[in-house]
Amino acid sequence: MRNLFDQYDGYENRLTHALAVCLDEDRTLLGDFLSWVGVTPPVRATTLSVAEQSLPGDAPEADEEAERKGLPDIVIHDGETWCLLVESKVQAALTGDQLTRHVRTLHRRGFSRVSRLALTKADARPLKTIARTWATLSMFILPILRSIRAAYLTTGYWTVCWSLLRLVTFLMNR
Repeated sequence: MRNLFDQYDGYENRLTHALAVCLDEDRTLLGDFLSWVGVTPPVRATTLSVAEQSLPGDAPEADEEAERKGLPDIVIHDGETWCLLVESKVQAALTGDQLTRHVRTLHRRGFSRVSRLALTKADARPLKTIARTWATLSMFILPILRSIRAAYLTTGYWTVCWSLLRLVTFLMNR
């Protein structure tokens, strides 16, 4: 996982990074997120790995290198055969070809059970892909942040999650 304070060029990368950090840091949130998406991993959320701008087993790439290589935004995986590929789009268009390339790469890495999630500003519906919007994600996260569980989070982590919510709200109103 990249350093929380890395600088990113665009809103899309900042938003994706904030989501990856939140999911990686809070395994209850990760489990709730997977349920919200509608996927069931073969193991508990506490044992899953969250890879950002990289492939499972590889070190994260710099933004420019990740874009050049066409790496998935987030891959949540069990380290063996199951993964959830998360592709985030805010300003750029989502293409089925991009998702297909990511799935092929993950299959070559040994992941035979690949679920796909597209998080977009508008309601995109690529074939064989679970589609959610950033706005519905913010509606999912807000009650969690307001819950008693938020009182137990470290100040820095709570700030990241709250910033994620504020960034989503900002982008949806642009």
